Amino acid sequence: MFVCFIKLILSVFFLEEDFPTVQYNSAVLSDMLSLDSQKFLEDVLEQNPQVRDGVILLKVWARQRQLHDGLGALNGHIISFLVAYLFHIKKINSSMSSYQVIRITWNYLSKLVGAYVG
Repeated sequence: MFVCFIKLILSVFFLEEDFPTVQYNSAVLSDMLSLDSQKFLEDVLEQNPQVRDGVILLKVWARQRQLHDGLGALNGHIISFLVAYLFHIKKINSSMSSYQVIRITWNYLSKLVGAYVG
């Protein structure tokens, strides 16, 4: 974030014609929210062992199918935040087993893929 701030200051002082782009603004916002997001993820996974076990199994599933590499990969970080999001919107709760967490996540992913494909 510090580097992005320095670039912004330099561009303002030297009056460059290159103004911050959407990608730049997105990167700054991402840097600003990363600590809060990580804290939210840690809270969800530490307080709910079944959800944490479901995340671990989903990461193994993605790795076995080689979905964790390349452009548009479904890596472990994205899986963790997806499950935390589903927990936040109450699709997943703390009384569910790890198998139920996996099933709900797969159903959510299938609906997302279906919406983009067809």
